[in-house]
Amino acid sequence: MTRSVPLRVQLTAWYGSILAVTLALVAGLAWLAMRVSLYSAIDADLRDRAVAAAGNLDQEVRQHGRGDLPAHLLEHAGGDAWQIRASDGTWLYRTPAAAENDTPLSLAPPGRRGAELSNIAVGRSRFRAAAAASATDDEGRTYTVQLLEPLDPVDNALAWFARTMALASPVLLVVACGGGYWISGRALSPVDRITRTAQVITAQNLSDRIPIAGAGDELQRLTITLNGMLDRLEGAFERIAQFTADASHELRTPVAFIRTTADVLLRRPRNDDEWRDGVREIQSESARMTELLDNLLTLARADAGSERCVLEPVDLNDLVAEACRAPAALAQLKGLTFAAPKSAPTIEVRGDALLLLRLFVILLDNAVKYTSTGGQIVVAVEAGTDAAVVVIRDTGIGMSEEDVPKIFDRFYRSDKARSRDSGGSGLGLAIARWIVDVHRGSIVVQSRLGAGSEFRVTLPV
Repeated sequence: MTRSVPLRVQLTAWYGSILAVTLALVAGLAWLAMRVSLYSAIDADLRDRAVAAAGNLDQEVRQHGRGDLPAHLLEHAGGDAWQIRASDGTWLYRTPAAAENDTPLSLAPPGRRGAELSNIAVGRSRFRAAAAASATDDEGRTYTVQLLEPLDPVDNALAWFARTMALASPVLLVVACGGGYWISGRALSPVDRITRTAQVITAQNLSDRIPIAGAGDELQRLTITLNGMLDRLEGAFERIAQFTADASHELRTPVAFIRTTADVLLRRPRNDDEWRDGVREIQSESARMTELLDNLLTLARADAGSERCVLEPVDLNDLVAEACRAPAALAQLKGLTFAAPKSAPTIEVRGDALLLLRLFVILLDNAVKYTSTGGQIVVAVEAGTDAAVVVIRDTGIGMSEEDVPKIFDRFYRSDKARSRDSGGSGLGLAIARWIVDVHRGSIVVQSRLGAGSEFRVTLPV
């Protein structure tokens, strides 16, 4: 198993690498700038002195016909290594330093203005040379003045600078990396606190939250995001716990009823009618429990995302007409007026026909179940440009304003009328809302206590 490298070490390594490259570039550029500066200064000084010396010599040649060496020429030449040579190879003058090193001289082309610069190596020594030509004397000779500047001091200075940077850069790099390691530790310390706090949060203390530092930086946003995630997790755990408790309660009642009925039947001898009535009650309660288990399984699959939903073109009018058949018969038996939509042009939506049919059956069953004798149920289908609307309106017992936002919660019942005695488990509307959500639609409820309810289901066409 590969051991992970701490983020603090990674940041320091990246910082050190970037700093090392930066120091190398800065040192190289500084060395190059220093070299160019020194050479430029030497070249400018040599060029000025060579041109001045050649000008004085040229003046002497023009005045006297040959290149005598006046005293003031020495003053303009300056330095301890320079020499003058005629075009026929004779030396007019050589300083002791130039003669001792036997410094070679390249004759400057006659008539060229300015000085020519070059590098000359004599043994282990290096010189920077400037050569300038004078005018032609009476004998047809030209003279070349060459001034030399030793480069050893410059090379030594550059070498010293390079050694200094080579020695100082690692020291600076180590110090900077140490500082970067310390700074990264300070910067990441809130992350460590967040990690330690998050590690101790379990299902038993989901109400704990990570303290928020008021720095307004990325860490604060991270803390707020994590706390928001914990809020959602806590809500999900509470819903799961409530769902489990409600499911257990709902299942315990039919199981207890079935067991009690069986115990009563077995307590003493029974005739055929008594056995038949007892078995019929057990069968009825078993059917109710089977429906409850089917609803629980549907919601569990919906939560897990494993419930299949095949979207394909379906006729909404046909679905609503089919969903109205059984509720219409029940409404007639109960003495209700049931107004189903008449045949109309096709309204095509993309949806799962079985799920949409179950949605409308749930809403119609609730309308029949909670509407008293003599009441009315109206079903209508309205077509729009982008969506179709199915309206189910009843004149039943209705709901209060406080109950309306909660009716889609699982196992929620607004009052005693909405109890298991009337066949409800409190899961139908939760399933209805899930079906609407997977079809990217919406469901809106308008209700008033004692005056009935209206459900509007909107589906995209």
